[in-house]
Amino acid sequence: MSALLHFYGNFLKVALQGMKEVIGEKGAVGILKFSSRKYGSDIARMLMRFTGSSSIKDVLEQSMSRLRVDPEVEEGENFIEVRIKRCPFWRIRGDPLLCAITEGFLEGVGSLFGLKTVKRIQTKMGGASECIFRFMK
Repeated sequence: MSALLHFYGNFLKVALQGMKEVIGEKGAVGILKFSSRKYGSDIARMLMRFTGSSSIKDVLEQSMSRLRVDPEVEEGENFIEVRIKRCPFWRIRGDPLLCAITEGFLEGVGSLFGLKTVKRIQTKMGGASECIFRFMK
């Protein structure tokens, strides 16, 4: 498993570097977020259909738990905060640009609940102890 993780981690780093060289950092972020946004909305739709979940908090907890990132979801009066204790990209020590994948995934889930923007508060790739993303209602 370790060798496989090493292979995919290195492949992802090289692919990301190639994307940045060919289309620039902004283009790479756009592609990463577009793909993961679609995936997030597909997963959320499936969870809602098969589990009957109807709240964004439940859907976020269920979808992020399936990704094994040890999420904590807090819903306040005007925000929803997602804390990720196990960054999926931390083990490969990837480029902070990879955080766009998580951000896009969350945007995809949130879009089904009328929430379009996710703010990246802090990330492990940026040196924090955990990743924090926030939706504003």
